[in-house]
Amino acid sequence: MTGHGGDVKSCDWHPTKAVLASGSKDGLVKVWDAKTGRNIATLHGHRNTVMQTLWNANGNWLLSACRDQSLKVRPATCFLLFNLFFSLLLWEKLTCWVQPAVTC
Repeated sequence: MTGHGGDVKSCDWHPTKAVLASGSKDGLVKVWDAKTGRNIATLHGHRNTVMQTLWNANGNWLLSACRDQSLKVRPATCFLLFNLFFSLLLWEKLTCWVQPAVTC
């Protein structure tokens, strides 16, 4: 899978779906369809290297932690359900701008 503009620092599998989240030095979190290798969503908001990506136990939330000590918690419905809808309309991919994400 290609798509990040920097080294990938973290990956995490969704607990129930064939979906992978990755974070990298480019400050982006990308969500991937593991069966096709297609980028489902690109999540913006971090200003530095994403050091950790982690799905919660039921897969409803995606947490990302940045080198600058900020955290973002995003609802999976933002990119998983909308991607299904847009895929039905034959769109190539969804770039999801989730703002504001929870910052601690």
